[in-house]
Amino acid sequence: MADVDQPDAAAAAIRRRQGRVAGPQCRARPRDRQAHLRRAGVSAHGLPADDPGAALGRFDAINTGLFWTEERSKMLYLVPYAQQAISIYTDPSSSLKLEKFEDLAGRVVGVESATYTERKAREFSTAMEAKGLKPIELRTFTTVTATSAALRAGQLEAALNINETANSLEQKGIAKIWVRDIAGTDITLAFRDKLLAQAVADALTAIRADGTYDKLFDKFGMTKLKTTTFAIRGDGPTN
Repeated sequence: MADVDQPDAAAAAIRRRQGRVAGPQCRARPRDRQAHLRRAGVSAHGLPADDPGAALGRFDAINTGLFWTEERSKMLYLVPYAQQAISIYTDPSSSLKLEKFEDLAGRVVGVESATYTERKAREFSTAMEAKGLKPIELRTFTTVTATSAALRAGQLEAALNINETANSLEQKGIAKIWVRDIAGTDITLAFRDKLLAQAVADALTAIRADGTYDKLFDKFGMTKLKTTTFAIRGDGPTN
């Protein structure tokens, strides 16, 4: 399993209904989720990964919050486990009040560069401009820390990030979230072996039933899937 730049997440807590998932080689960052990986009996190593690496058998799974796409579903066995969605937030001391994305028209807004959040923000801004609204003045930063510093310094009126990151900032008292769950997109765990993928899907179903899934997602501020039964989505590799 490979885990690159996603925030701490519940995806690492994978276990089977009758026991534990054992044996897969797992490559992941040594973050808080490693406790859950140990619970699952999975060995983790701090190495980066990508789709071809799993497809070629370098490792068993990818846990980088991959979006589900038709193309990927033909390369690997994909198990959707959560959604990635966007939050809009301001500095807690800001007098700006926001109810919807369109309220950012003409505003100076910070976002991390080369991210899903930036891409969706530009799409929304273009659509808003087509409706006669002012475009958003997007300013990009390389990290959430830099974005937060600019927000505190008054260089930005608002900022955008994925739900779990924005939730973390709000818990630390350095952000106030106004709008959540924008442009939700399913994210997945990816596997080269169908039996392992199904075992993890069954484990997710089990921890949804016993309440562990909800507890973990609430802890990390992630956006849950509504399903109570997790499954492989797509046909997987043809050879």
